[in-house]
Amino acid sequence: MAVTRTPAASKPIPCEVRLGLGRTDLPSVGGEFSIPAVVTPESCRPKIAFGPTWLRVLDPTAFRLAADANTSTVARDAVVTIGETSFFVRQDPPAQPGLAVVPGRLVFGIDKHGETATKTISAWTEYGAGGLKVRASEPWLIVTPRPGKNKSLVYDVTVQRGVKLGPGSHDSYIELTPEGSAPPLRIPVVVEVPSLR
Repeated sequence: MAVTRTPAASKPIPCEVRLGLGRTDLPSVGGEFSIPAVVTPESCRPKIAFGPTWLRVLDPTAFRLAADANTSTVARDAVVTIGETSFFVRQDPPAQPGLAVVPGRLVFGIDKHGETATKTISAWTEYGAGGLKVRASEPWLIVTPRPGKNKSLVYDVTVQRGVKLGPGSHDSYIELTPEGSAPPLRIPVVVEVPSLR
């Protein structure tokens, strides 16, 4: 009786992927980028996988991808898998308008006559027309605007004369809100009242 031998199935050649870099940082406008991958053997075609919809493959053989523009206010990340190797992608958000205030904290000391010095804060904003709404958290904290230089907004800050505050440390703040829907910025204010002993 003749025996027919079935040839053993050949094992698939493993596809090895080596990356020249482990990550890339993309601008907010997006665009095309290539992943520096070398595959062995050259004929193998490893699978490219990723989750985010803001990425797409342009050329799988050259590992060339494209990213959509990031219109959010935060950076976004993705992991691109080529075979069993991972590549990290981070995309910056667009530049946001700024709001800066100096100093970042005010401390007042009230003397035995109930008086204190006047302090100054300067602010700069790129939101809207560059205006700010300013309010103090306590009625005894007085904020007065005055002209500034180089597009700065300047405010004199003082504690109301003769205000009755007990001995100790009193915490308050000044809140600056840019025009539009931008978030406010709070400057902590501490008033130190000495004991009358």
